[in-house]
Amino acid sequence: MQAADRNNRHDCSDEDRRVCPSLRHIRAAHPRLTQAEAEIARDRTVGFSVEQVSKRRGTSVKTVESQLRSVYTKLSVNNRFELRSLIYGIRE
Repeated sequence: MQAADRNNRHDCSDEDRRVCPSLRHIRAAHPRLTQAEAEIARDRTVGFSVEQVSKRRGTSVKTVESQLRSVYTKLSVNNRFELRSLIYGIRE
């Protein structure tokens, strides 16, 4: 899959589409993230497992895990639930 296709693809369900964050939104709100990190953050927030993200990106699970750790560090979150809250703008 070409990078441009992956960037433009929107994998939210029809029900979640109106609130699912776009890659553009994530990059604008969190400019410290690389393109790959933003894609992984988006995929994790919509519910894909690390293994699914790895397969979709054509990279190893270890690469996705490493990039995900970088996302957590840059955004000061500890897990995917905190990541989802931050990306979606949910305040607890």
